[in-house]
Amino acid sequence: MTFIATTTLESPNVIFVGMLLILACGLAGAACLWDYTINADAPERPRSAVLLEREKDIAAGLGWPWERWVAARAAATVIGLVLGILSHIILMIAVGPAVGFLGFRFALAGRAASRRLKMERAFINQLRNLRDRMSVSNQSLDTALQEVGRNPGDALEYVLAPLARGGSVVANIVECGVRSRSPVVEY
Repeated sequence: MTFIATTTLESPNVIFVGMLLILACGLAGAACLWDYTINADAPERPRSAVLLEREKDIAAGLGWPWERWVAARAAATVIGLVLGILSHIILMIAVGPAVGFLGFRFALAGRAASRRLKMERAFINQLRNLRDRMSVSNQSLDTALQEVGRNPGDALEYVLAPLARGGSVVANIVECGVRSRSPVVEY
């Protein structure tokens, strides 16, 4: 019994896995310090707010509400943990949730950036459409905005949804800017 316990703890695989975990933790700590020093010139804001803002930008780029993005990240993390546990590999139990949490964001970041670009282009086209409605059809701003909000297209459906509901035009425009999280739309 002692022979098995001694060889299991001192086997090359366990030592290798331990060294990999130490190396990964060290690299993660160095990346956090490096990222912190790069943003040291930025105005004083809580550090967690910067990270949350980046996550909210990705969610908005995908056209998802913030709650859906958080739920999807949590689900990917749980799936990574379950797959790690089912594999019966100690390293996978530690790496699975990390891959689920970070890998999900990494996998969708490019799609979010691409979709944001499409959304901004579609928004510029909708502005032209709004201008034409007001000048050619002599529609008021309220009516033209409601019609644009009712048929925004796929890329702008989440962003321009407040315009379709009516009410205060100023409040709806502000809500569209908040939902878009894009300087082009906010301007």
